[in-house]
Amino acid sequence: MMLQALSRLHASASRHGSRTGTPRHVFSSRRPRVQIPRAQAEAAPGLLAKLGRVLKEKAAGDYDRFFKGTTKTRERLGLVEELLTFWSLEDYETTLEELEEALITADFGPKTALRIVDGLREGLKTGTIKTANDLRTAIKQQVIMLLEPAASSTNSQSSELQLQGEPAVVLIVGVNGAGKTTTIGKLAYRLSKEGARVLLAPGDTFRAAAAEQLAAWAERSGARIGAFKEGGRPGGVLAAACNDAKQKKDVDVVICDTAGRLHTAYALMEELANCRKSINNVLPKQPCETLLVLDGTTGACGTACLAWGRALQ
Repeated sequence: MMLQALSRLHASASRHGSRTGTPRHVFSSRRPRVQIPRAQAEAAPGLLAKLGRVLKEKAAGDYDRFFKGTTKTRERLGLVEELLTFWSLEDYETTLEELEEALITADFGPKTALRIVDGLREGLKTGTIKTANDLRTAIKQQVIMLLEPAASSTNSQSSELQLQGEPAVVLIVGVNGAGKTTTIGKLAYRLSKEGARVLLAPGDTFRAAAAEQLAAWAERSGARIGAFKEGGRPGGVLAAACNDAKQKKDVDVVICDTAGRLHTAYALMEELANCRKSINNVLPKQPCETLLVLDGTTGACGTACLAWGRALQ
């Protein structure tokens, strides 16, 4: 029995001990290996790969969207190249007329297309344009001159606001949803950063929450907002804000918000003209600037500008 007990003890030591019979969990000098699950080990590289794939797909989508958005313009500009291919100096007037039509259909606009063609016609008459390559180069130069106001002509007007008066008044007008209130917020922020004291006049007494939206922009931009009366007469609200700025003399610029309207609504356009008169009664020679906010994607902006200009003269 003694031998059987010693045999069982030796067998047990062999199973749980080292080669010398010592228990591994007590005297082993080896560090235990930490095994990371495979899914966890591959998580970080997989996440980065997924993020890279998403960014690549987004960049490709943005490029495709931009490329598709200009497809119509590029196709119409292809007509210009066709005209230059069959161009002849003897029949240049016909070519210029067709070129003007091609530029208009390619979204250059009638005024811009006419200026380009007039410049080309002058070059043809003076003899500086003789070949199709000369005409192609002249077209590029005309477009560059239009994009660079300093090089286009000496009569080009500056886009800087001419803020004159104490306070200076800026009247913001436009169609519904064109972004008038957002433009006011950005303009107020810019002026405040330049050190001007700005007052926002809530002349949109018709749209729900218009004053609240303007107040939020005033808080963000560091401007002050004038008194608001819901359903009140817009001209009276704007005149009150201008009079407050005139009396307290703590404002450099008053930006007047107005309700959106279509230029075809005669009564609303008359109301807008009365707003301008109300401001002028309080502060002569004001507003010094009237900004028309348009949505460039709606089209017919030229017609709208003419109508707004006539109403606010």
